[in-house]
Amino acid sequence: EWFSERELYHKIGFILTVKISTVKELYQQSSILKKSEFIAYIDSKIKNYYKHQNLFDLDYENKHTKGVLLLYNILTMLQNEHDSSYFPFDDFKLKKWNIEHIASRKDSSSIPLVNRKEWIADVKCYIDQDQTEGPLLIEKLDEMLEKESYTNEDLFAVLFDEVTEHFNKYMSDNDDVDGVSNLALLDEKTNKGYKNAVFPLKRKCIIDLDKEGGFVPICTKNVFLK
Repeated sequence: EWFSERELYHKIGFILTVKISTVKELYQQSSILKKSEFIAYIDSKIKNYYKHQNLFDLDYENKHTKGVLLLYNILTMLQNEHDSSYFPFDDFKLKKWNIEHIASRKDSSSIPLVNRKEWIADVKCYIDQDQTEGPLLIEKLDEMLEKESYTNEDLFAVLFDEVTEHFNKYMSDNDDVDGVSNLALLDEKTNKGYKNAVFPLKRKCIIDLDKEGGFVPICTKNVFLK
C-alpha cells in the first residue's frame, strides 16, 4: 500500500532517506491510525524535523541543504496533477548525489591543469558577442588557447573570473552564490563532468543526460531549462 499510494511512497521514502524515522516506527503508527491520520502524522514528522530551520540560512555547507532540496523535488512532483512518475529512491541511494551550483563560483583552482584548455574552448562557444565585453573576452580566450602552457595561475584566475562574471550577470550583488537559491541536486558523475562549467554548458549536459534517459530531478531540470 505504501508503494502504490503515490503520496505515501514519496513522503515515507523521503523520511527514510534523511533518517527522520524508521520503517518499524512508521509501521507501528500505521497499524493504530486511520489512513488520513497516518498521512497527517508523517507530515508532522517532516514539519517538526525542519521546525527550527530557516530556509534563508541554508547554504552549500549546511547539513540540511541536500535534504531540503530533495523535499523540494518530491513536493514539486506531488503538486503536479499530471505527473504520475515515482522518484527513484533506489538511484538516490545507490549513486552519490551532490549539491550543484547553478551559477558558477569564482574558483579557478577547481579546473585541473589538464582540463584548462578544454574548459576555455568550451566556454568560448557560449560567449554572447552582442554584449559589450563579449568580443574582447573571446579575444582573451583565443590568446590563452594559443599558449602552450596554462600554469600561470594568476593569469588563468583573472580570465576565469571574467568568464564567470560574464555568465553570472543575472545575479545581483546581494545574491549569495553559495545560498540555497543558487543550488540544485545532481548525481556525482554528471556533477564531476562539469569541471565548474558555465551555465550554458551545464544546461547542455542536463539536456544530454535527459535525452539519454538518465534521471534528472524535476527542479534541477526546471532551473536549467529556463
